[in-house]
Amino acid sequence: MTPMELIQERQRRRLKALSRMTDDLAWLIGQPAGRVGWTGTQRGLVEMVHLVWQQRRLVDTQGCPYTQAQLAREAFAAVGRRVPGSLTRIVGDLAERVSDDCSMLSRYERLDGEDNILNHFITYNTL
Repeated sequence: MTPMELIQERQRRRLKALSRMTDDLAWLIGQPAGRVGWTGTQRGLVEMVHLVWQQRRLVDTQGCPYTQAQLAREAFAAVGRRVPGSLTRIVGDLAERVSDDCSMLSRYERLDGEDNILNHFITYNTL
């Protein structure tokens, strides 16, 4: 592959991972509170919310794009957790990461061939 083809392939994989992540977060916030539990890190869920929010694809009941705070409230409520008070600090810390290997986006890219990536980060609770 030429360098340009490598860049294009990387971009294609990134967009596919972001699309799947967006679909997964949309499913997650549609779950009744406490139906699922988050087994990943708090930072991972914050990162997922942030990346999906940047896509501006999810909209509320009025058809307006979710704010980052709205997405965080709904995502954390769905998994029975409180939104961290330092949401913006956590998002800022993500940019300071030495390596992207453990980022949610990298994980989604690595798990691309799997049917349900979100199952790596959640458990199903009985109601």
